[in-house]
Amino acid sequence: MEQSTIKFTSFPRTNPPPPFVSDLVNVFRQHEAKISTTVLKKGLDSDGVLAELRADLVHLGFDVESGKRMADKIDRPVFFGENGEPTLRYQIDAFHSDWECGLEVEAGRAFMGNAFY
Repeated sequence: MEQSTIKFTSFPRTNPPPPFVSDLVNVFRQHEAKISTTVLKKGLDSDGVLAELRADLVHLGFDVESGKRMADKIDRPVFFGENGEPTLRYQIDAFHSDWECGLEVEAGRAFMGNAFY
C-alpha cells in the first residue's frame, strides 16, 4: 500500500493523543494490506482482523480476546455506582492495563455505519 487509509481518533478530544498511540496505529498500518476493508475485495470479519493483529498487539502488552467462550473474553467495567460497584460492563477485543486502553475491532461496520465511540 502506498498511502495509508487508516485514521484514528483518541479521547478525550481536548487532549493530544497519548505517546503510545503511534505504536498502536503502526500495528494496524503494518497489517493494512491484509485487513483493509477498503482495499480487499472480500474483507475479513472482526475475528479475522483480530487474528492478524494478535501477535503484535500482545507484543505491545495488550491482553487480546482469544475466543468466543466467556472465559476467552475480556470484560471491562465502564461506569461505577454506589460503593464502587460496576454498573455497566463491556466485552472488548483487547485491553492494555498500563495504558488503560481498550480496543474494539469492527472490520468495516464502524466506517460504513459511522459507528465511532
